[in-house]
Amino acid sequence: TMKYLKLFEEYVEKKFEKNIPGIGLVKVRSESRDYHSGQSYMTTYAMDSHNNWLGYCEWSEYEREISIEMMEVRPEFRRKGIASFIMDVIKEENPGIKIDHGYGSEDGSKWLKAYQEKNI
Repeated sequence: TMKYLKLFEEYVEKKFEKNIPGIGLVKVRSESRDYHSGQSYMTTYAMDSHNNWLGYCEWSEYEREISIEMMEVRPEFRRKGIASFIMDVIKEENPGIKIDHGYGSEDGSKWLKAYQEKNI
């Protein structure tokens, strides 16, 4: 069983890694911040191969709906696909669950429109 657990962990590690031009290997992971009354509070973050923070998304899930609370990408890494990669991972980890993106900044709203058009 330990052998299969290790193989599964390696699969998950590689599944959420992507080589992004100009940055290199980017890893995206989700972690629980809290859970109570049926609601999960999560952070999904992107790191480079040196474990430098590139961006993150704070979100919650309640009754099979995800609410995006905050998404941010460091200014020097914007427009390189980091936010889209983070959102792709959230969607892949939560198949079939509705996502409410809420309100965004001007830049965030532009990104969301382009992301949604690309993923119709």
